[in-house]
Amino acid sequence: MDFNLDPEYQRVLDTIPRGVGSQPIDYGCNVVKRSVTVDKYGNCFLCKCDGWLPIPVGQAKDFDSFEEIFETPIAQYLHDDIEKRNYTYCAVDTCGIRSGPQKCPYSLYINLDESCNLHCPSCRKEQILVTDGPVYKEKLQHLDKILKWLYNTDKELQVTLTGNGDPLASHIFRPLLKNWPDNNHTIELHTNGLLVKKQLQDQPVLNKIAHFSISVDAGSKEVYENVRLPGKWKNLIENLDFIKTTRIKTSLNFVLQNANYFDLENYCRLVEQYGFGGVVTKLVDWDTWGQTNDQWSLKHGGNFFQQNCLDPTHNNWHITRQLVSDCMKNYKGIRFEPAVISSLEL
Repeated sequence: MDFNLDPEYQRVLDTIPRGVGSQPIDYGCNVVKRSVTVDKYGNCFLCKCDGWLPIPVGQAKDFDSFEEIFETPIAQYLHDDIEKRNYTYCAVDTCGIRSGPQKCPYSLYINLDESCNLHCPSCRKEQILVTDGPVYKEKLQHLDKILKWLYNTDKELQVTLTGNGDPLASHIFRPLLKNWPDNNHTIELHTNGLLVKKQLQDQPVLNKIAHFSISVDAGSKEVYENVRLPGKWKNLIENLDFIKTTRIKTSLNFVLQNANYFDLENYCRLVEQYGFGGVVTKLVDWDTWGQTNDQWSLKHGGNFFQQNCLDPTHNNWHITRQLVSDCMKNYKGIRFEPAVISSLEL
């Protein structure tokens, strides 16, 4: 089938290895029949991550129900391809299918808006807030349909908000959170945490949140206010104190980089102090820090290589390795992602 992909999606398709290659896969995957990701353009993908299966099956505003998304000709074609274990368009070396069957509940990942009240150097060069104009209006059209899906489906959906911004800072997501249906759909809320108390205290939707996933990237005031611009440590702590009172499952996330590796143990102590979970992940190149030392990169610690202390040729790789090794032994509640462990040869 000729998908006529936009250049952005074609580039993603071509960048990550696809298909089974010389190693056939005997495991099945039901994700393509249960999971939908909506990206910032309103396009729908049948996977937990649009990069793993970057073939859009339609736009959110064109579907009247969640179930309808799986019935398009492109969706059926992808179903058949995976049913035959071809995985022609799947990132099989990344998604986990080589290790075993991939199964998931009915899931909806809504990445419709990149808006955020922060502009952390590890993510973006400047603040993004979509509050008006044609793009804003179109995103609201997509959001209106998504709300209808949530109200009308008989399936219990696990909904993730959001993979590319902060839903509590987003003017797009506010109608969604304010009008959340009174049913069994649950929310995993990805946020920097700074607006949790302000936006959610005494709101009915708080009872629908099953998990807070909070990006902190630090364990001390000095480091936090350097890597989470323009966040304030005092505000973070106030919100963490509030979140603890909700008794909602919570994890604090730490993207390991040259600007914070030396704060790793403080972060681990912070996680322990609150009784939360913790996740340490690898720095990803989102094309913020350049490959060369442009003016923005120089102001924020150098180019991407200088920030990526997990690179074996980096000056701080050995000390990062030792710090991570020590924290892995001493803080069992912290999960270090495989990419971190393998990069440090642990």
